[in-house]
Amino acid sequence: MVKFEAQVCNRCPQKPQCTESANGRSVAVHPQEGQLIELRRRQKTSEGRAELRKRVVIEHSLARVGQIQGNKARYRGVRRNLFDLRRAAVVANLFALRAAGFEEAA
Repeated sequence: MVKFEAQVCNRCPQKPQCTESANGRSVAVHPQEGQLIELRRRQKTSEGRAELRKRVVIEHSLARVGQIQGNKARYRGVRRNLFDLRRAAVVANLFALRAAGFEEAA
């Protein structure tokens, strides 16, 4: 966390674009800021965009499982909740197959 006192902020020519506060400005830096900068730099390359496209597919699949399962454990115990997670994954996969044009054979 970096804090700029009011007297410093008031002298700055960019204060109107930065803050309206009369008490100065504080800026929080993420603990993994260096890693985030590196990831943004990699996303600008063709290899980084290809990795991102793969990741987006997986993240959307996991989000779909989360929609089906919900955000709370339904049962008591790891074994039953693992079964519920697998059930939700199967349902998500069936929806994905149907969306891709696969229909069950009659």
